[in-house]
Amino acid sequence: MLQIQNLSFARGKNVLFENLNFSMTEGDAMRVTGSNGSGKTTLLRIVSGLCRPDNGAVVWHGAVAQKNESEFVRSVNFLGHDDGLKKQLTATENLKLMLPLLGASPNDIE
Repeated sequence: MLQIQNLSFARGKNVLFENLNFSMTEGDAMRVTGSNGSGKTTLLRIVSGLCRPDNGAVVWHGAVAQKNESEFVRSVNFLGHDDGLKKQLTATENLKLMLPLLGASPNDIE
């Protein structure tokens, strides 16, 4: 289960979200909408462990993700605006870059 508890984030004086709470279980889907600059991508980056909130916690299977960050980041995938592939690299080179994020060795692709 994923729980978002009292999550807050601001850029300077611009508060993107404050005391945000929600939870999701396996198989749930959520649609995040809003205007440009409203904090959609920031929220997803925080939930996926790529960015830290100003306040609050991301709780993943009962553990605070920020306290167990490396294990949490390996268990979550985030696909933002780009597909994540480096166009200048081959498919094999792209896989070798991604495998360590999954806890595997680049040699595992061979």
